[in-house]
Amino acid sequence: MIAVMQQYVYYTTDAWATYTKGISIEGGLDVLYTNDFILISDNIGNIYRSIDNGANFVKIYSNNEGIGEIALRFNQKVVGNDIYFLAAKKNGPSLYKASIAEIIAATETNKLVATKVGGTIPDYSPQGVFCVALAVHPTDFNKIFVFGVDGYYTTDGGVTWAKKLDAYNSTSGREIYVHPDYHYAEFIDDTTVLVGHDGGVGLINTNTQPFRHNDITGNLIIGQIYNCAIYNSDMNNENFLLGMQDNDGFSKSPTTKSGNWVAVLLVMELPLG
Repeated sequence: MIAVMQQYVYYTTDAWATYTKGISIEGGLDVLYTNDFILISDNIGNIYRSIDNGANFVKIYSNNEGIGEIALRFNQKVVGNDIYFLAAKKNGPSLYKASIAEIIAATETNKLVATKVGGTIPDYSPQGVFCVALAVHPTDFNKIFVFGVDGYYTTDGGVTWAKKLDAYNSTSGREIYVHPDYHYAEFIDDTTVLVGHDGGVGLINTNTQPFRHNDITGNLIIGQIYNCAIYNSDMNNENFLLGMQDNDGFSKSPTTKSGNWVAVLLVMELPLG
């Protein structure tokens, strides 16, 4: 087992009874296990590879996009014989792929030269290095979903991209979203993408127009609660109003939707002039 921490990679062969501190990294962002190797990315766009189950790592890829706010995330499955990864930056993400053979052959000296896939997305925002996820269809490699604060979809291998999930600027966004901070995405069938975000877990149907985000977290309200109000005369603590970070708020009352939690739309007032 390995544990990727902020600055180091730790390795154990006895369920953490003992462990070894391995390589130093510039902030671990993502990990990918395959049958052939383990890959780790850091927050300046480097990739490290292990072919001995995590005992040793070699830096096989260096970011050539320029050092800055960059989040390098892997597609969570091998697609065909390729590994896809996303170099997400504020001024547009770049999608790459590399074959299993190319990754195994890469060394510290002769680093991996990945193939760029499609074009960039000009209005993409990863919110620093925080909101980044990638899903490549397991059999139709032209279908790719890229997530930042918003969600973008392509059916032609990234030649053209369409914004399908708009967290803040669409009238329907707050009805669809639990939270726009996406961290995980994976195709689980031909048209369905499983996503994980700060608000829980959801399913996105790519076969509908517009795309629908169906929350499957149940009646759990998940988010960063910044403020909470309880109705003054409520002696049974049944009436709540929660103010959330990023995703508006939630209310709960016995007289509303059978006492279930209800999303509350945040209305922002902008100064005049």
